[in-house]
Amino acid sequence: MTATPRMVRAATFKVWWMRLEGLAETDGSPRGARYLLEHLYAFGRRAGATRLLGEERDAADPLPSTMRWHLVTEPAFNWVMGEIDVSPLSPYAPIDPERIIADIVRLTGIPERTSPDSLPVI
Repeated sequence: MTATPRMVRAATFKVWWMRLEGLAETDGSPRGARYLLEHLYAFGRRAGATRLLGEERDAADPLPSTMRWHLVTEPAFNWVMGEIDVSPLSPYAPIDPERIIADIVRLTGIPERTSPDSLPVI
């Protein structure tokens, strides 16, 4: 883990999240949208910005009764002024946040916004 946290503006994080959610529906790449969305989920969970939502299946569903799980953003999080730490989650699984961010920018086409004047609209 790094001594200085690598922060990303929450508004940028949420726009990346929404774009990756859409891309994950069709992207089958091993390092594609679903992979990057899972990283965002882990970073967001640490910050209180994302959570896992369980949903009961419909009784008319032919499959046995099981829960469906969804990665979701936390509505109460400060998406306008907040920040999310994307530093490695564990010293035993160091992940370069710059590489993750570069992959997200490459896949989504949405650059990281670093000033309040350039925040994406959510």
